[in-house]
Amino acid sequence: KNICSENVLQYISFKACEKDSSGDMNRGSQGEEHKPWTALASVALFKMFNDWQAQGAVIPPDLMKTAAQSVAPMEEEKPKAVKTKPEKKLPEDPTSRHPVQLLHEMLGPMQFEFTQDGLPPNVLYTCTVTVNDVVYSGAAKNKKEAKKECAKDIMLKVYGVTYVKEESMTS
Repeated sequence: KNICSENVLQYISFKACEKDSSGDMNRGSQGEEHKPWTALASVALFKMFNDWQAQGAVIPPDLMKTAAQSVAPMEEEKPKAVKTKPEKKLPEDPTSRHPVQLLHEMLGPMQFEFTQDGLPPNVLYTCTVTVNDVVYSGAAKNKKEAKKECAKDIMLKVYGVTYVKEESMTS
């Protein structure tokens, strides 16, 4: 046992040094080294415990348990059923809801981006958002209206919902 563990320790250590000196850096996706340090430590501890026993020391039984012995047998896990969300349906009268509200109900929260063109008082805001890899936009004199126009554009092109243009209240 002792000779075998000694050979394993030497092999792992020397192989790691040979790879480092040859420039063959075997690194993982996060830049970590692929060296079996836990296995090396386990074999080194085994060798150390063996040496202590050979010298007459009594090793506590808890230190000699393997991981399989110390862990209670696990029940076989059943694969969890993946719940798919049912596709959301448009309400009976979708135009009765604000376009942004309806958009959030149908597609969930999304990240709107705003750009400003011009100088006050002639500012034009443009709102853009990407839905299913398609960019939609809307423009207006303020951010709230630009977002509303963008939502109207999405509702028309994705769901076929047409909002009637609101007439101005001044006569």
